[in-house]
Order: sequence, then structure tokens, then C-alpha cells
Amino acid sequence: MDINSNIQQMREFILLYNRITETCSNLCTTNMHKRELGSEELNCVRRCTEKHINVNHKVMAVYAELQPMYIQRRMDEMMGKH
Repeated sequence: MDINSNIQQMREFILLYNRITETCSNLCTTNMHKRELGSEELNCVRRCTEKHINVNHKVMAVYAELQPMYIQRRMDEMMGKH
């Protein structure tokens, strides 16, 4: 991988991390008057982040499976094959 690909992957990871953090924080944080999460909030955050990570892994697996077929179809279209 070249440096630009690595930078792009890092950006995508940071965006995903920020989305998960914001979503789970908004969903699970109920008491803003304390610095630390309560036990229910902590369990909610754990479940929420695990769910998002699992979904992301499944999406990436499907993408990795379908990408070669998509690339082949695009190449066939470019070569005039249908």
C-alpha cells in the first residue's frame, strides 16, 4: 500500500470511530452530572460498540466478497463485453 492509501484508511477509521462514539454516547449516556459512566450506561456503551463493530465486520466481509465480481463486471463493460 502506498502512503495515500494508508492515510485514506486512517481517515475512514477515525470517521467510523467518531460515528460509533457519538452514536453510543448519545444513546447510552443519561446522566451528564457525573464524570464517570454508571454501570447501566457502561453496559449500554459496551453493547452498542460491540454491535457497531460486528456490523462493520460483516459489511466489510460482504464488500470483500463482492468487490472482485464488481471489478470484473466493470472491466467487461469497459472492454465492450456485456
